[in-house]
Amino acid sequence: MTRKFILLLIIHFFLNTGNSQIKSGKVIYKKTSEYKIQNKNIDSEINELTKNVDNYIKEFTYSLIFNKTHAVYEEEKKLNIDKDLKYDVAKVFAGFIGKMYYNSLDEQTIHKKNSAGKQFLITSRIDSKKWVLENSTKLIENYLCYKAITKDTVETRKGKVVNTIVAWYCPDINFSYGPEGYCGLPGLIFQLEKNKVLTYIDELNFSKKELVINMPSEGELITKNEYIEFLKKVNSNRMEYYTKKNQINID
Repeated sequence: MTRKFILLLIIHFFLNTGNSQIKSGKVIYKKTSEYKIQNKNIDSEINELTKNVDNYIKEFTYSLIFNKTHAVYEEEKKLNIDKDLKYDVAKVFAGFIGKMYYNSLDEQTIHKKNSAGKQFLITSRIDSKKWVLENSTKLIENYLCYKAITKDTVETRKGKVVNTIVAWYCPDINFSYGPEGYCGLPGLIFQLEKNKVLTYIDELNFSKKELVINMPSEGELITKNEYIEFLKKVNSNRMEYYTKKNQINID
């Protein structure tokens, strides 16, 4: 046996021994991106807004607090970040806005977010993401992680776009949660690759005490498909408004 293999066996043994005592935990995730948005055909003001997106994204931190049955994921608030227009642009490119709740008893996630002046609780089934588990492995912070792939279909102005999502999860950490509503794998997600943005674990802490996590109650309960239809209607109304406004100005 190689020394590396023996070390992995020892780590695996102690993790499995300790897992039975773990009742709750907190993960800190960070992000990095590969966006290259500079384009001479785009307005110089837009280029200026987007050229420092990656620097802003690196400053964002997200927390995942969990117990055996529930979890909540959200951006951690920082007072030392200038919340200007560049910050808002970076949040869009970072790929997550709002607060995500996980309820493994009901097998659903609830995404709490504001849109068009309204607060929504957007529900999705945990099993709606069809994961393909692969045999590829890699060590992340001395934890043995496995690769999984799923597909996300996103509605855009040009039609539907299918994105490939790659997750690296650790079976030794037997909590099936992850960032941004990605969950349902046989282990905690350590890394998530999505739209040129990598979300990765920066800190991992466990507790032998049961943390209480309350599910949200304020907001309009709506399914993901209903929310997509709501956004279509809002965008259609906006287009109609600006079209009429331009016609009035011309007349």
